[in-house]
Amino acid sequence: MEKFTTRGRFYTLRNPGKEFSGELTFDPVDGAKLVLELYGIERPGLYLQEFEEFICGITTRGDFSLYRCYQTNETISMRELGTYTYSPTWLMGGVYVEGKADLRFDRLSAEFNYLEEWLSLRPMEVITDFDDSSQTEIRLRKDFQHPAEVELTDCKIVVDFLLGRSISVYRNVFEMNIRWEAIFRFHQEKPLENIISKFVTIFQQFVSLGVSRPVLATNLSTSVLVNIDDPTYSRKVPVSLLTQIGVLYNSSSSSVSRGTCLFTYKDIRDDFASCVQAWFESYDKLQDFHDLYFGTIYNPYMGWNQRFLNLVQGLEIYHRHFRDSTYLSDTEFRELKKSMGEHLKKIFPQEKTKHLEVFQSKIGYWNEYTLRNRLYDLADNCPNPLKSNLGDLDQFARDVADLRNYLTHFSKKSQKRTEELTHQLPTLVHKLEVLYQSLLLRELRLSDERVYPMLERRLGRYDYFR
Repeated sequence: MEKFTTRGRFYTLRNPGKEFSGELTFDPVDGAKLVLELYGIERPGLYLQEFEEFICGITTRGDFSLYRCYQTNETISMRELGTYTYSPTWLMGGVYVEGKADLRFDRLSAEFNYLEEWLSLRPMEVITDFDDSSQTEIRLRKDFQHPAEVELTDCKIVVDFLLGRSISVYRNVFEMNIRWEAIFRFHQEKPLENIISKFVTIFQQFVSLGVSRPVLATNLSTSVLVNIDDPTYSRKVPVSLLTQIGVLYNSSSSSVSRGTCLFTYKDIRDDFASCVQAWFESYDKLQDFHDLYFGTIYNPYMGWNQRFLNLVQGLEIYHRHFRDSTYLSDTEFRELKKSMGEHLKKIFPQEKTKHLEVFQSKIGYWNEYTLRNRLYDLADNCPNPLKSNLGDLDQFARDVADLRNYLTHFSKKSQKRTEELTHQLPTLVHKLEVLYQSLLLRELRLSDERVYPMLERRLGRYDYFR
């Protein structure tokens, strides 16, 4: 994915007969921008709207289709000269799109940063006889195994490598350009936005969990069937899909190592397919739990307070899904609630009906675990070595609950204590992150014996866990 600027002629699908000169730019951090130039047009609103679903154009760089274009700026001068600036969500290179029906694909390839380091595989080796420079052989390594194909309900995911076009030789050293990609093959065509949100993003988050940092889809591509002059003849045309990545792209080239990963492909090689399948099933059940975690790690500008609140909310959601979190059975609590309601009616005078309703509504929550109890329960049931490294579990749960309640509701009574806790906020956030990751690992259906070394490697990165 690279920056570029190109010029061409553009038109909207609503008014294909009206073309505009313009300049199209793309930057992975800032996204795409189209500046249409208006000459001699008194009322550009007749041809252009604030939102254009599709804008197509032919440029010096080839054909482009822009999808979901929002107007971000407009300049009009007295001499009928001006510009309309659009910010498209998606930029498709190599094809004209005639409507949303064209945005359905049965295959999509995605390259991810850190994927090569996470896989830690060298699939090729070069064998050469330097006495005879013409004798050079490139072949698969004997110990290489393709990453397992993952069969989902309506999609197959294949992780494979691509060889670059050139192989360079310098002082008897061969350099080969090998790129890894994940290929998503669908049993039926699916809308682009569904492919991205329901398949690419979820797999991307799976690799992010392993790498322990945000993983980005740096290159997306597919192909479409088009007719060339003769309507009876058609062929597949490659299409590149570009969209804004944001500021994380600037750090996407930094390196990772096994020591900084929660787990690598080699750690789960024999269970790769089942782990990915379990991950997709988990996302269907626990989307909010997943989104709160990855929404946090993918936002480099999020402050400590918000990171803390997101992680606590996600852990509470997880506990509500899987743990028994009531003190009494439904029957027992129904009887208690009934008797308490009758007693409250005797206490409150008739003119304070609203107060009575407030108290009666609060009774309904008395049987639920408090946040402190939920956190203690999760920490007490987490696998070692994390449990032993969290220290006093009751104190940990109490500190997190008190700080969350203060940040959410604010109370002058607890202000002094919670202000002391804010100095521990980074430490609490990192502990919550590791607890969160241990629960996400469980969603891969790995045994505790498999999870232990992963957590030990993770815990060793923080001094307060040692």
